[in-house]
Amino acid sequence: MKKIGFLLTIALLLLMNMQSVQAFQPDTTFAQRLKIIEKNIPYQLTLELQEAINRKVYTNKTESELILTRSIEFLPHIEKELWQNDLPSEFKYIPVAMSGLDPTSITYNGGAGIWGLQYIIAKRYGLNVDEFEDERRDHLKSTCVSIQYIQDLQKNYGNWTLTLLSFITSPSDVNSAICRSGNSADVWKIYEQMSNKQKNLFIEFIASAYLLNFYDTHGLDKKQPNYEWANCTAYTVENNTSLADLAAYLGVSENTLKQANPTIRSHYIPGNKGYTVRIPMSYSEKYISYKPAEILNIAIVQNQTTVTPTVDNTNKAGTNTDNNNGSVHNSSNYFAVKTNNTPTNSKASTGSYQTQKSYYKVKSGDNLGKIAGKYHVSVSSLKSWNGLKSDKIYIGQKICIHKKVWVANKVTETETHTQVEEDDKGSNTESNTTKENNTSTTANADKGPNANTPNNSNTTKTVTTEKAPVNTVKSWVTYKVQKGDTLWKIATKHGVSVDDVRNNNNVPGDKIIVGQVLKIKSK
Repeated sequence: MKKIGFLLTIALLLLMNMQSVQAFQPDTTFAQRLKIIEKNIPYQLTLELQEAINRKVYTNKTESELILTRSIEFLPHIEKELWQNDLPSEFKYIPVAMSGLDPTSITYNGGAGIWGLQYIIAKRYGLNVDEFEDERRDHLKSTCVSIQYIQDLQKNYGNWTLTLLSFITSPSDVNSAICRSGNSADVWKIYEQMSNKQKNLFIEFIASAYLLNFYDTHGLDKKQPNYEWANCTAYTVENNTSLADLAAYLGVSENTLKQANPTIRSHYIPGNKGYTVRIPMSYSEKYISYKPAEILNIAIVQNQTTVTPTVDNTNKAGTNTDNNNGSVHNSSNYFAVKTNNTPTNSKASTGSYQTQKSYYKVKSGDNLGKIAGKYHVSVSSLKSWNGLKSDKIYIGQKICIHKKVWVANKVTETETHTQVEEDDKGSNTESNTTKENNTSTTANADKGPNANTPNNSNTTKTVTTEKAPVNTVKSWVTYKVQKGDTLWKIATKHGVSVDDVRNNNNVPGDKIIVGQVLKIKSK
């Protein structure tokens, strides 16, 4: 009986396998069209590919039309760069497959931007990725880097299909698949040795190629982009700028401003650091006259605190009229970022970066690359913080995340008041309580007999009495890595530890590159 049951089980399994094979009926139209667009990369119609094409042209029509709309903006430049560098035109489908042409997209392995570039690749080819900016999201710069990366991969593999596979996965993944195939030269044997997730990226690549070439035959529309900020000019940020303040000044939402500037990762942009902001041509004249609010505490802006719009104080009559609504502002008003938990003291802007720890609970489908991309850190950093020797993690595991935040020095107690001096009237108007007036008198007396000497024009003066000393902190300096430098040499030169340099700059291991800019806390 047991033998009969075993034979019946085998027969049933064979029958199910035959039915599954017979169930796949290749769509002859799909197969013929794929042959038409096949050039350097082989397009072989499989059950998985046919299902992917059906999703794009039938199931997910709205998403596909959005991709088609984005293609009008991004693909012409990509096609031009591929042509000028003598690379196959099929590679223009990589960003479609990796991100759907969304600059803010993050891939399963931590890649970012339309090309899905990983952090280590971005740094190797000179892109800046820090707490304020991620140049992988700049489609022009990331395209330039991707072209160089493709050329280097082709030099290594000498085969366009392997070059494509190594770009959308990684060279180590392709090399491992080659070894498992017995060092076969057959691309399809190598492909079969790759994981399902890696195969799906290649399938998505071919399905994207089909969509871009035959969308109209399925009733899909390629609509013209209706971006409010399509034509922009890039300006170098010269002063510390809050995006909320700038958006309010221009009369747009902060979300719109961030969509037009996908490379910006923060709500705050430091001045004179080489960062840029994209402004539409229709707002260029207004932006040129923009004067940022004085930012008293970076941490406030990072926490998305509402900022009072700034005004141009150049009006001779002492007022300024906003171009948007005609409202009049007094030119002597002082606008600054303020919150209830931050003292209104200019010394509050001093502080230091400190590391805060948080924990992420691993879910089904997670891997270290995906978690690293979510929190904008490197996989090597995650391994270091959690003592991991391999990439293996399990569901329910808690992963420690380190994040650097700017923490201002604490002032235990302050009293502040503002006075407006009007020399032409020969009188002072004070807007504070009797207690604050006493504080002002005391403060001025400490400064000497000339403390109350008026200026030649209307001014705003802030007088502060501190009842507790402000903690002194070390200042930050930047150092550009030179040829022959090591972390030990740089740390010794600045009188700090190697760990300080590594942690303050998220340096994985001891690897640094010439030209890299490091932040160092001086003695």
